[in-house]
Amino acid sequence: MKRIFLLILSVSSIIAACAQIDAGLHNTRFIYGGYTFADHYRVALSHSLFSEKFGFQQIGLSAEYFGDFGSLGYEAKAYCATAWNGDYRQAGGVVGVNFTPLNVLHLIGRINPHYDSGYKYKTCFSLGASVDLNSSIDVHASYTTIPDYRKSEKRVHAGFGLRSGRLTVIPEVSIPVAGEQKYKNLRVLVSLNYCFGNGHSRVIWP
Repeated sequence: MKRIFLLILSVSSIIAACAQIDAGLHNTRFIYGGYTFADHYRVALSHSLFSEKFGFQQIGLSAEYFGDFGSLGYEAKAYCATAWNGDYRQAGGVVGVNFTPLNVLHLIGRINPHYDSGYKYKTCFSLGASVDLNSSIDVHASYTTIPDYRKSEKRVHAGFGLRSGRLTVIPEVSIPVAGEQKYKNLRVLVSLNYCFGNGHSRVIWP
């Protein structure tokens, strides 16, 4: 029994040493907590903050693998979500790359096969770029059809990334560029991430 206890304690210590816990806010309306281990794997739980009754709030789960190869960063993620009352369900995946041709320039692309039981299936994507003004601030812009909340729309995102140690904050505007709400239904979105373990915060989807 003592040997088993020592083995469990040793394994737990190794996992804790290699793990990283983070928490944050995504697009103003989702809070999340994540657990990263072995430097490349992450699982996360998220919950919405919609202005709706609790039954219509959304809870989600995701699993991700990420890393880099020289100047190319990459991510692959699977996710699922549901309203507490079963009103709708979501599932999908994200494959993304972040290419850094220059020290201050990042070219970012994502493909997002996305299913929502209310809006059906759609292959979404985003293409954008960011420029580092210094080690703590960047400016970025992208064209995206990935949903801000649930519905896929053609939008332009533009904003800043502010980094300080384990904290990253991203304020940006989301502007529709097609449809009846073209240039009218502007949203101000805020995302943030704080890392409680070793390492630094990074830009994360829940």
